Amino acid sequence: MKIDNLKAFISIVEQGSFSAAAEALYTTQSTVSKKIKQLESELNTVLFNRSTRRLILTESGKILYKRAAEMVKEYNLLINELSNVSSNIRIGGIPVMSHYNILEIINGFKKAYPNKKIQLLEFENIQIEQKLAERTLDAAFMRVVTNNDLVRYRYIEICADRFVLLVPSSHPHSDKKEVSLAEFSDDKFLFLGKGTSLNEISMKMCLSAGFVPHVSYTGSTDDGIKQMVGQGDNVALLMEAVARGLVDSRIKILRFKESVETKIVFAALKEKKLNSDELTLWHYIKEYVNQK
Repeated sequence: MKIDNLKAFISIVEQGSFSAAAEALYTTQSTVSKKIKQLESELNTVLFNRSTRRLILTESGKILYKRAAEMVKEYNLLINELSNVSSNIRIGGIPVMSHYNILEIINGFKKAYPNKKIQLLEFENIQIEQKLAERTLDAAFMRVVTNNDLVRYRYIEICADRFVLLVPSSHPHSDKKEVSLAEFSDDKFLFLGKGTSLNEISMKMCLSAGFVPHVSYTGSTDDGIKQMVGQGDNVALLMEAVARGLVDSRIKILRFKESVETKIVFAALKEKKLNSDELTLWHYIKEYVNQK
C-alpha cells in the first residue's frame, strides 16, 4: 500500500473534495483520483459514495480513515528515525547550481565538517519537489517564483534572479536599455526544455504579454542556446545569472521594464524533523548567507 495514496485519501476526507485535496497536495485532480482508484483496487472496496452530490465515506472508507492517519504518522516517524542514522545528507540541486554559488557553499561545508557526508543530486525543480515529498531528499536548493511556492517548506533565501532576454547584437532592439516582452512577439524563441520549471514560466510570460511565442527550439544546454542566438535568428528567455555567462560580441542582454523575479532557496519540508547533521548544514548555510 503506497503511503502517498493514503495521504491523498486523508486529504480528500479532510478537505471535503477531490479538487480541494489536489490543491492542498500541489497536484492535479486526476492524479488524486488515480491514487484513490489504486487504493480501492488494492483493498477491493469502494471508499466514497459517488452517487450523491456531497462527498460521503462508505463504511469501508470510515474504517480506512481511522487507520490511515495512524499509518501515515508511523511512516513519518520511521523516515525521521532512519534519517537520523543515515550516513549521507541527501541534497537536491537545480542544474544551474554553479551560477548561484551553491557548489561553493557545499564545498565550504565539506571543508569545515569533513566527517559529515553530503550526497548532492541534480534534478529539475519539479522533480526536486516530488522527491522532497517522497522523503528521498532531505533538503534541496530550489527555484521559486512566489511565496506561495514555499508554504510547505522551511527555507533560507540564497539569492534572487530575474528573467532577461538574450538577443543577437544585430537585433533592431539590441541597443535599448529596457524593453517590453510584447515587442518581440514576431521573434523566434529558444526555451529551456519542457521538463524545466523555467519553460512553464517563460510560456506564461509570453501569454501575459499578449502573444503565443513561436518556439523554434527547446533544450537544456546553454551552449546550444548561445550558438543559435549568436547566429542571429533567435532570442532566448533566460535567468540573468545564466545569461551573463553567454554574452559575447554577437549577443546582448536586454532587461525588461517589468521583469519576473525568482528566488533560489535552500528548503526542507516543514514537517520533517532535521537530524543533527542536517541542522549543522542548515546553520552553516544560514551563516553563509548572512555574511554575504
